[in-house]
Amino acid sequence: MIVKSVNINEDGSGTINFEKGIILNFHKAPEEVTGLNGLDIWPGYDIILGEFKIASRLFPEEDFIEFVERDKFIKAVNLYKD
Repeated sequence: MIVKSVNINEDGSGTINFEKGIILNFHKAPEEVTGLNGLDIWPGYDIILGEFKIASRLFPEEDFIEFVERDKFIKAVNLYKD
């Protein structure tokens, strides 16, 4: 699913908005999270970018996610874009 936009609040929380209207919320994210704009990610229980898990839902059926460690996130985004 294509990421339409990533919004970050002053406290570090924010949302990932998809073209199909799905919204995922987060309490904190890697600084590079806006790099997801326009990318195709799978928003299942585990949030997948290419072949890599970049986040997980805190609880099944909920829209709050927690990202993997920053270095893993950056690696996944860079490998996906290459």
